[in-house]
Amino acid sequence: MTPDSQLADYPFITDFDPFDFFNGQLNAYGAFIDRTGAVKRRFTADITGHIEQDILILDEHFIFDDGEREQRIWKLKHQDDNRISAFCDDVVGEASGRIIGSSLHLSYDFLLNISGRRIKFKFDDIIICEDGIHAVNRARVSKFGIFVGDVIITFKKLPSQ
Repeated sequence: MTPDSQLADYPFITDFDPFDFFNGQLNAYGAFIDRTGAVKRRFTADITGHIEQDILILDEHFIFDDGEREQRIWKLKHQDDNRISAFCDDVVGEASGRIIGSSLHLSYDFLLNISGRRIKFKFDDIIICEDGIHAVNRARVSKFGIFVGDVIITFKKLPSQ
């Protein structure tokens, strides 16, 4: 079974519009879990999304459990056939993805800061929208085709002010 066919069978909601879901204020929290199952790093994030000329801009502010802070700005654009392209400074090239039912699948190469060096890892994300307010993201992380671990993130859309 392919990841796309698994995503199509997800039952909670029929259509996930990431442009609607991520437009506004969100809180997120998550962790990196290595391949042995050990939780290696936790974080929280405040996210603000807005749309400019058909591009969703996500301004993410992370605080990690070791006190490190990081900002990341993503830009997402609709393509044909429920496809999405996404860009951010840490992505090599562009992320490509597809909306299938209640889920968004994204694949990309990402530069992580490790011990002061930027090292490229492969990310395969599946974001599942639960109910229009909550979404869960599992990002499978690999290096040279070897599974390194998962980043698990839970998003909560905040009420409009």
